[in-house]
Amino acid sequence: DLEVLNIVAAQISLAIQRKQAETALQESEKKLSSLFAAMTEIVVLHELVFDGQGQPVDYRILDCNRAFADMTGITREMAIGRLATDLYQTAAAPYLDIYGRVATSGAAEQFQTYYAPLNRHFLISVVVTAHNQFATVTTDISEEVRREQELRRDIELASRVQSELLKTAAPPLDEVL
Repeated sequence: DLEVLNIVAAQISLAIQRKQAETALQESEKKLSSLFAAMTEIVVLHELVFDGQGQPVDYRILDCNRAFADMTGITREMAIGRLATDLYQTAAAPYLDIYGRVATSGAAEQFQTYYAPLNRHFLISVVVTAHNQFATVTTDISEEVRREQELRRDIELASRVQSELLKTAAPPLDEVL
């Protein structure tokens, strides 16, 4: 019967389309997973934790890449599922005010910071990934900050030397007159 044949053909077509979509999704996930793992920047996915009044009080690590482990010495297995205060052994979760603001407002932010426990300077971008969840992409800028500080010191030294040279090279004005 032609009607049955058309129904079967439509079902087969839908099954093929579904399989193609699943394959495309798997390939996309594989690419993103490879990118996530290979990035030199630290990438961490987080979820806010709230108190009884609905205020953010901590955040939980949902996932992190290899760069996180390389920089912090904390393995992915140790990090996933842990609260920031527990993982970093701090009384307050680092940067909770910024992270909470981003996760609840939806507005991405970027900031520079010095993180004393690692003795490193970082540029951190924070974006929302889902309701009350956020991702941080962190770049170690310690070397750039060090070079900038050296350059400032060199400029200050050159300015002082120039000032001293000008004082000794030019006779006082009252001697000229």
